[in-house]
Order: sequence, then C-alpha cells, then structure tokens
Amino acid sequence: VEVWNCTLKEGKTAADVEAHNAKWLKFVRQTSSAVNSYGMESVVGDAGTFVFADVYPDLAAWGAVKTDLDSDPGSELEAVFGELLDCTSNRLYKSTQH
Repeated sequence: VEVWNCTLKEGKTAADVEAHNAKWLKFVRQTSSAVNSYGMESVVGDAGTFVFADVYPDLAAWGAVKTDLDSDPGSELEAVFGELLDCTSNRLYKSTQH
C-alpha cells in the first residue's frame, strides 16, 4: 500500500482529484488490473487534507506501474496531480489482511 499525504491546492476540490484519479487508475490498470486506489478526505479537522492509499497486489506490480508512469503518457498524468495537490510525504507499506 502506497500512502500519499497531500493538501488540496487553492481552488481545487476533492471532486477534481477524484476525477483525475479515475484516469490515473485506468492507465495503471493496463499494467496491473488488481491495483486499487482510495482517496480519503478529512471529515473532522483540517478539511484541506487529502490522503491517497494505492493498493498493489505485490511489489512487482508496484514496480511495473512505477516504470509505466515514467513514460510520456504516465508522466503527463502524474503532472496533473501536481496541479491539484501538494503532497508532502509518501510511504510504501507491506500490509496483511486480518
């Protein structure tokens, strides 16, 4: 699970991010159909924060997606996130389902 901690840029909304994330997800699912992505907004507290949790089936799929995101079409998709969000940190976690 890759988790990104972000804030919305001035004038941008969670709906803007969700619409773009749908395009991103369609692109990455060409590489790994098992990728899922979750956007989380604050319900209580700082309403400008936004968290992504992108879930990959394994580290190999994560690496393949990252390689594809380095392509011209992938880089263009990633650049749009920079117009919508300021992301201050990310982490890649190994997870287990309980």
